[in-house]
Amino acid sequence: MTSSPFSRRAQLRALDSIVGRLETSEKRRRAEDAAQLKVLAEAVEMATAQDSAALKNEHSSLAYRAVRSEIACALNMSEQSVERRMSHAYELIQHYFITYMALREGEISLAHTE
Repeated sequence: MTSSPFSRRAQLRALDSIVGRLETSEKRRRAEDAAQLKVLAEAVEMATAQDSAALKNEHSSLAYRAVRSEIACALNMSEQSVERRMSHAYELIQHYFITYMALREGEISLAHTE
């Protein structure tokens, strides 16, 4: 049994719609990932602004640890996971801004930035 050309065209249109919606969804997710990284980098800057020595050794800053703890609670994550995300966010935005912008524009995924 063969399918008619009409049903084949309908299937292709349906597939095109599905792929298009997935691409749109993925682009939004990547933009949201970039937005979260931006906020995490801002948190690092805020916490370390009080203690310039903390920029050299983030782990020694009480303010930094308090911010990390608050974020971990808010995101329901371990402090170690939040630490990695905060460090990654700060490094990405401070030293690899073009890569950050590519993520924000949806050109690459979060995994590409790690």
